[in-house]
Amino acid sequence: MSAAASDADDVVPDELRSTWTHCAWTLAGSVAIVMSLVTTAGLVSASDSVATDSLAVALAAFAGYSLADIITRVYHWSIDNYGDTSTPAQIVAFHDHHVHPSTITRLELSLLLILAPSRTSVSLTYTPQVNGFVCKDPMAVNVDDFFKAAELDKPRDTMKSKVGSNVTLINVMQLPGLNTLGISLARIDYAPLGQNPPHTHPRATEILTVLEGTLYVGFVTSNTDNKLFAKVLNKGDVFVFPQGLIHFQFNPNHDKPAVAIAALSSQNPGAITIANAVFGSKPQISDDVLAKAFQVQKGTIDWLQAHTSLGAQIVAFHDHHIHPSTITRLEPCNNLHVVAGVVAVALPVADAALSADGFPAAAHAFPCALAACVTLSVQFHAWAHERPSRLPPGVGALQAAGVLVSQSQHAGHHRPPYDSNYCTVSGMWNKVLDRYKVFAAVEKAIYLGTGVQPWAF
Repeated sequence: MSAAASDADDVVPDELRSTWTHCAWTLAGSVAIVMSLVTTAGLVSASDSVATDSLAVALAAFAGYSLADIITRVYHWSIDNYGDTSTPAQIVAFHDHHVHPSTITRLELSLLLILAPSRTSVSLTYTPQVNGFVCKDPMAVNVDDFFKAAELDKPRDTMKSKVGSNVTLINVMQLPGLNTLGISLARIDYAPLGQNPPHTHPRATEILTVLEGTLYVGFVTSNTDNKLFAKVLNKGDVFVFPQGLIHFQFNPNHDKPAVAIAALSSQNPGAITIANAVFGSKPQISDDVLAKAFQVQKGTIDWLQAHTSLGAQIVAFHDHHIHPSTITRLEPCNNLHVVAGVVAVALPVADAALSADGFPAAAHAFPCALAACVTLSVQFHAWAHERPSRLPPGVGALQAAGVLVSQSQHAGHHRPPYDSNYCTVSGMWNKVLDRYKVFAAVEKAIYLGTGVQPWAF
């Protein structure tokens, strides 16, 4: 790998950094685990049978470690397959993770571009408008109305987008001097396997040229032909998308990004992303309407609607399936704080209740080990996506020994249909649960009882 590529990997975007609240919750959870461990050790040292109690503590701790593996599987499986907008906030990174496992939070549909009125100040006595945008008083116009330091020569971050692209649009909103001139410009960056998903520009024809990489592009004609015109473009090639027609661009390379520049025949072209408009409208289009239109079951429409307007927790999970490596770039407290916060509240309460009833050390060891493993499972998961050369000392050996979930084992979860290897502590239960299709049976029972299909279907 080149030095430039390595440096890029080490640059951590602000949204992946740990904030003071992340650190506070992670510290609180860590303190709760350490205090529980101290309580357990104190009970063992005060025991009349240290050897026996030590063995009981070890067995209880292993039981907690083992149960944590199952808990992470149940959680991971349920979020992947049944999460919706009401699911609490952590899931945003998981579903994304299945398409690009190197970035844990990226399955995000492109945002619909809604252009607001111009912010240009005007004279109260001079207020003509064109296309809804206020025209400036000619006497107030200056050179900055026709200039913007847009830095279009610099690569854009595609990590935040769950479809793997970043569109930098220069229209009348950014450059007031474009008003009435009928032209705008966009730089589009594509991650490996990234796309600018099917969309339309209601007020503009688009002409696109590839600056770097390769793109598979196309548009579909209107009813009734619905004919697809598609082409693979290389560096320097040009393609036109007629006004109002659905079109797309896709980077077919697994390891190389792509860049394009597009010119559009309107100062305010607008954009309608098809998936967002059809399945993510607010309020939602009736599933009866969409089921008949697409000739599918209503359960399929319900799933699509739920996953087009995902709750924060779900978005992260789906994102993770698109960009699985993003999880490796999260700073530790950013990665651990959600589960650590729960542990910080729940574990002291459990320890206090056990102590009040006089339970032995083993009873404390079980929830302590369970809490520690569930909290750290998020980091174990991240290590299962990390390059071996970047793993902390000893982690690779623990993965090879089966103590922690390994990269080779977890890789099975990121291959279609993404319905196996859900455990993220040690993975010890994956083989048994997958072999006997335990969760597949649960999915079928849920489907037969409710008509809701899991994502893995």
